[in-house]
Amino acid sequence: MNATLAPATGTGSLALTVTGVLVTAVLGVVFQLLALLHLVHPVQHRFGSIDPLLVAVVLQAITAALIATGVRWVLPAQYRKPVLMTWLLLFSFCMFVPVIGSLVCVAGIVWSLVWPSAADVSAWTSVKLPNFAVYLVSRIAHGSGARLQAKLANPRLAIDDRVTALVAIQSMPTRTTGGVLRDLLGDPVEDVRLLAYGMLDAAEKKITQRIYDLLGKLNEDAPQAEVEETCRVLAELYWELIYQNLVQGEMRTFAAQQVEKYAQRALAIDDSNAALWVTRGRLALSLGQVDIADEYFEKALSRGFPGDRLLPWIAESAYLRGDYRAVKTALAALGEGASLPALRAIAQYWSK
Repeated sequence: MNATLAPATGTGSLALTVTGVLVTAVLGVVFQLLALLHLVHPVQHRFGSIDPLLVAVVLQAITAALIATGVRWVLPAQYRKPVLMTWLLLFSFCMFVPVIGSLVCVAGIVWSLVWPSAADVSAWTSVKLPNFAVYLVSRIAHGSGARLQAKLANPRLAIDDRVTALVAIQSMPTRTTGGVLRDLLGDPVEDVRLLAYGMLDAAEKKITQRIYDLLGKLNEDAPQAEVEETCRVLAELYWELIYQNLVQGEMRTFAAQQVEKYAQRALAIDDSNAALWVTRGRLALSLGQVDIADEYFEKALSRGFPGDRLLPWIAESAYLRGDYRAVKTALAALGEGASLPALRAIAQYWSK
């Protein structure tokens, strides 16, 4: 029991306090011995026969009161309140656990006086929660997204905190937040539900509006180069709907079909577009078509696509095939070229 003595105004007061604690401890030990002796060898009183047990109980009560007073003085400041309840707890311990309770408490007093606590453990205070600074939203790093998403997923958190976290993730890529936002569409809090729906709807409309504009411009009579360019952009936009988790179920299947449709149409005009072959390969990977994805990646490489940029998808393809040696080789070739923290951590894991 490392403890501190009750506050004193000076050195003299502290010495007086220590003396008082020692006196109460010594008197408590004396009365405890008297209680034991009276039980073993009852004393005849001049007032007549008195039950020895009653006398022992009175002596034990005096013992408990003295020792409880001494122990309370050496308790840390935060344990001295409430005064009466603290004292009664110590009194009960010494009273109803005779001898052992007293010995434990006296040992605590001695320990506290010989090895007093130097640390001020009572210096606790509280501070107000800071207000959310809206103008700092644009500065939030994506690496903090895990904490924000954890807040959103916790329905027991205060509504204001969840709404604040939801506003903060607006600056993050929809690819990383789309799943969380979609889960929030069933949230019991209406404000959270509506805000999540609005964010998803805005992201989807931004892409679909561009798709509708391009579909209106797609004309068979247009020059082949213009048709090829329009189809290429349409394939990439439909892929963005899938990549950003903005479509699910039948809509996702439809978007995948549209990616293939417009990619094939663009490549039929000019199959040298390596980036479009990569898009088809990534779509095939998302559908679990590993062999087809490998074929498309090979075509992208043969058309000049940088090999180091393909390594993450080549590693993913190897992982889906169960070829872990190829995964390690691909990620080892990536080395320090991993720009994203998550990809860098994966590369470091497989390099071990």
